[in-house]
Amino acid sequence: MKIVHISDLHFGAHDSSLQASLLNRVRDIQPDPIICTGDLADNPKEHLLNEAYLYLSKLEKLCADNLNATQAPKLIVVPGNHDWRVKGFLWRPSGQAYARVLDAAASDCYLENENVWIFGFDSAQAGAPGGSGLIQDQDIQRFHERYEELKRNYREAFPHAFKIVAVHHHPLPVNWDYTQKDRWLTMNNAGRFLSAVLFRRIDLVLHGHEHLQAQATLSSSLGGNDHEVSVVSLGATLRKDTPTGNWFGVVHVTSLAVDVEFYDSVGDAFRETPQASRFQVRSRGRSARAGFERWAVTSGYRYRALASIAILDKDGDARRSVECEDLIVSHEKCERASRHAVQLPWTSGYVHKLRVESAGMQIGISQPIPPGSRDHSFQAVLEFERPLGESESLSYNYHWYAVNAFARDKREFDYMYPAGAGSDDMEFTHYVVSDPIEALTVVVKFPEGVAAPKVLQLRVARHEERKQARQWSRVLAIERGLRNDHALRYYDSLNVAALRVTRPEQGLSYGIEWSIPPSPSKIQDQHALNIEAIHRLWLNGGITDEQRQQITELMIRLVIGARRLLMRNAAEETWEGNIEASLMFFDGKHQLHLVSGIIHGDGATRSVDYDLKLDFGDGIARRAFKTNEFRIYAPWEGSESDEPDYYLPWPNGPTHIVLVAFPVQPPALTSAPPRAAYGVFSLGSNRGGLSIAARRTGSGTVGTAGHVSDDIESGAV
Repeated sequence: MKIVHISDLHFGAHDSSLQASLLNRVRDIQPDPIICTGDLADNPKEHLLNEAYLYLSKLEKLCADNLNATQAPKLIVVPGNHDWRVKGFLWRPSGQAYARVLDAAASDCYLENENVWIFGFDSAQAGAPGGSGLIQDQDIQRFHERYEELKRNYREAFPHAFKIVAVHHHPLPVNWDYTQKDRWLTMNNAGRFLSAVLFRRIDLVLHGHEHLQAQATLSSSLGGNDHEVSVVSLGATLRKDTPTGNWFGVVHVTSLAVDVEFYDSVGDAFRETPQASRFQVRSRGRSARAGFERWAVTSGYRYRALASIAILDKDGDARRSVECEDLIVSHEKCERASRHAVQLPWTSGYVHKLRVESAGMQIGISQPIPPGSRDHSFQAVLEFERPLGESESLSYNYHWYAVNAFARDKREFDYMYPAGAGSDDMEFTHYVVSDPIEALTVVVKFPEGVAAPKVLQLRVARHEERKQARQWSRVLAIERGLRNDHALRYYDSLNVAALRVTRPEQGLSYGIEWSIPPSPSKIQDQHALNIEAIHRLWLNGGITDEQRQQITELMIRLVIGARRLLMRNAAEETWEGNIEASLMFFDGKHQLHLVSGIIHGDGATRSVDYDLKLDFGDGIARRAFKTNEFRIYAPWEGSESDEPDYYLPWPNGPTHIVLVAFPVQPPALTSAPPRAAYGVFSLGSNRGGLSIAARRTGSGTVGTAGHVSDDIESGAV
């Protein structure tokens, strides 16, 4: 964003050549707004003020079209002493010509898209005779009220806005020649003005008045408010016969820094290029550094770096890691010297197998995630072997699994996230900052063989304890700054995205979000219509005893066939274990429901009645449905793998050593892609020793392309 600053035009005593030259320079620069800090006319005569205002209107038309005209003005004007007093220091003229001519000129604007606030003070109306100024009480009150109004209306963005104050008279001395004249030119209540400016953490003050080019930085910790404000005094822009030439400035506002460059005059024209040296304003980046240091000193510790990593797989699960590098304690009495309370983020599925590793010392977990837990989130405490000493560093990482954490397409997204939960068809991973971290990196690795999302962008939100992360308010100003800094990078060869943030802000969530592909297209044929009819029967409880018996008989035939196959491939010559079979259907919303179950063994078959429902992605059967691929559960004895086994025991049901789940889908041509599943057929056994148990890797799951076609014709149900 570019802001042109002009001051002390002094129409009636101005240089017309410079007037034309300034138009050309502004046309080239194309600023967003223009700020004029007073002395539009040399004397407060209405025709001179009109001439000045018409000229300012021409400059205004040369501004860029980046700003929405209905949102904020492009011209901000404050009066100078010459606009109110004859020759700038004699009595106040009657009629108040400035008020009549400049009544429509803005002196306050908030540029929402750029997150910049400009507020103009009137220092010319009041004060003792002479060129001095005084800011009236009602003007200071208006300043505070406007600040509070913007803070209420833009609660997330405005605290991070770049804030500029425009005024005519100088609040700091710019002329060190101590003469009687100094008392005629000063701002009489500069102390009160600066107090308000520091209290509201204004970043930049722009003024004119003495026709002198100067810059200053004022730092103060009075009142417990440690802040620094930059002050720019601008030489006269169009006034003839100024001792240091004529000037205008350009304020450049970016996310990294704010600086001011100055154009001076040579003869009867302004230079086409600014002076080589720029004035560095105390920017938001410097404010963040100062705030971070205060936070770290108060906390008694800091991390040199921290990385939050999510490695996704094709099933929508993730291995999550938080790598903490160089924890440095500044005083031993802080709690972090001996322990670290961690909060695993909420996931749509459940968290599993929290582990911690460190090469520096032993670190234990006070309360591990219980086996079989289906908690969406979890709190634990990492206990250090001994307290860290001052300036001693420790690096460690903790990791866990987030099972069924991410939707793979729009269909799954709608199952996992109910309407009204803040869903926006975007998945994301994030980290909530609660510790002083010098450098935070958020990483997401997408599955091998899966193309990068079409939309990949950063996400910053403010943590809200009573809401889920999807409902947190976005902090658009910080997002915009990070985008300008190119903080988010995607590495195509690794299929990895990484977001790098320096000194992240406490209480904010920094993350990466990506678009999910659309749902697979539905095939509307007779098979699909039959399946819909079956669903309606199931959901409405309309299955008769005869129809249920037909399903059971079909399952018996499938089990007998499977038993023969398993016996033929069994390690033992004979195999006498039972096989449990179940058929489940999807309710079209969130759950799989058990339709029928049987136990077959030693030639005898009996029906079983389990009250079983599986949430989306939970259990082996649900994973087979979700991925539309068969899944095998056969854990190794004594396996110590961190990988979840995904097995969910049935309430009051059998415990399986081997479980195979097949998605049930409508029939399709061999060459056609598999259709979406509408149910799951499962076979389980409490006996090992089967060759099928060897078909697994890690701690127990194998998924390959395999499907059970629709052998249950509509006439059978």
